[in-house]
Amino acid sequence: MRTRTLSLFPITTVLFGQLVAALSMLDQTAAASQAWDALRPERSVVGQVLTSSAAPAIRIQVNDALPYIGGQRFILHDTVDAEQHFFLEVDKAKAIFRMYWIQFERYLPGRPGEYSYEHDKTVTFSGLKLLANVRRFTEPPAPDSDRKNAYEFLEKLGYTLPTPATRARLVYLFEESRRQEVMIIYLEPAEIIGEVTAEESAAIIQRARQGLTIGR
Repeated sequence: MRTRTLSLFPITTVLFGQLVAALSMLDQTAAASQAWDALRPERSVVGQVLTSSAAPAIRIQVNDALPYIGGQRFILHDTVDAEQHFFLEVDKAKAIFRMYWIQFERYLPGRPGEYSYEHDKTVTFSGLKLLANVRRFTEPPAPDSDRKNAYEFLEKLGYTLPTPATRARLVYLFEESRRQEVMIIYLEPAEIIGEVTAEESAAIIQRARQGLTIGR
């Protein structure tokens, strides 16, 4: 009687291939996890106080009427590192009535550029010199803009952005190179469409200041 010998080579090859594939998937998952960790917000929020330990060292407290709802961090235009935090006052349908959008931004190493706001008005707030600008939003945000990223983040959480809206932007440039900045954006629904008047501009900047306490 002839004895038939079974070869284990095909089975071993298949198992080895499956093992390699599984290890590859683990590597990809680990890499994705590391990339996510690298882009998690660096600043912390406890209650209504946003704390940045560096770049710059600053504490921003927002009025209790606008609870903190979350934040995100991303690379914008393959040029800057942007981190956003949001404090909102909303109605029962989650339509936004007032919003503070606080953004820390810096140019990536090796990327040229600096922040310039030569047409903005300088205001002093809590001993800091801030550059103020007021604008009316009547159109959707531009693709791949920081406002687009902000709106998409909020819409995914079920919030509705006002249109039209008026926003006051306060920018803090805290280093001579002007490659890093903090933006405090206060936004509310606009009652009219058209250019922002000087009186309206002064009023919304004042409202933006009233809801904040800034310290270092």
